[in-house]
Amino acid sequence: MIESLLMVIVLVSPDRELKKDPRMAFLVLCTVIISTISFLIFKFENSLPLLFIEGSGTTSLKNFFEYGVSLLHFISIVISLYLYNENKNGQHLYVALAFMFLFLSELIFTIYQSVYDIDNFTGHIYKVIGYYFIMKGFYFSSISKDSLFKDPQERIWRETEEMIQTHYGILFKLKKQENDFVHLVIGGGLLTDLGFSLNEVNGKTLAEFLPEKAARIEKYYECVWRNNEKMVFDIELGGNSYAISLMPVMNSGQVVEIAGAVMGIVKHSRMQRCSRDTKTGSL
Repeated sequence: MIESLLMVIVLVSPDRELKKDPRMAFLVLCTVIISTISFLIFKFENSLPLLFIEGSGTTSLKNFFEYGVSLLHFISIVISLYLYNENKNGQHLYVALAFMFLFLSELIFTIYQSVYDIDNFTGHIYKVIGYYFIMKGFYFSSISKDSLFKDPQERIWRETEEMIQTHYGILFKLKKQENDFVHLVIGGGLLTDLGFSLNEVNGKTLAEFLPEKAARIEKYYECVWRNNEKMVFDIELGGNSYAISLMPVMNSGQVVEIAGAVMGIVKHSRMQRCSRDTKTGSL
């Protein structure tokens, strides 16, 4: 029950950088919890309610607990699949697979009639497989990434990718399919601020996710595609101004795609305030 609840909390908690290593504190806490539970079970064994009766099967109380844990595992499956759908990180598929096996194991633990029958054995096998995929998703994937990027060139590519993802703007590519320009977002933090998700933009045309600006912007797309020239222009969205730069990508003398970037335009008054704050700080 503790595991299933904490895993839901882990999945919904935002990623953040820890200032201190909490592993030793958690190890001590886990040791205390396990020791306390073990002591209570051995000390008050005859007073605790029965969860299983040999030959009769599991009790209603045990089934209640198992169904509650199953519900938490099912929630973890849904969260993991949602996270994968958002960022396409393969480790979330491992986590979803892990909780699928754990979900099945908990359901099996409500139907066995003997601790020695095949149902109970199968439930424990599913649980072992589930824990393996948890390690695969959270731990082994991190180790493989660290070993993969020991090569200096790979490390440079990784740092470049991280820089793109943290860039406050939008980096994207355009490909022309028949008469439509299809977008592929490379990275950048501005997309979320504009109220879009990757799924709303990737593989879509402007008419599908920004219809009110589509006609004007696509004129620039067409100009860059046909005339093989760089272009910078600005648009208004939600009361803010954004600069869009476009550059053709050539192959064998032909434009095969367009590389683009979107940046917010800082108003002059804000720049003046920033300059005043800088001068005040230097004094």
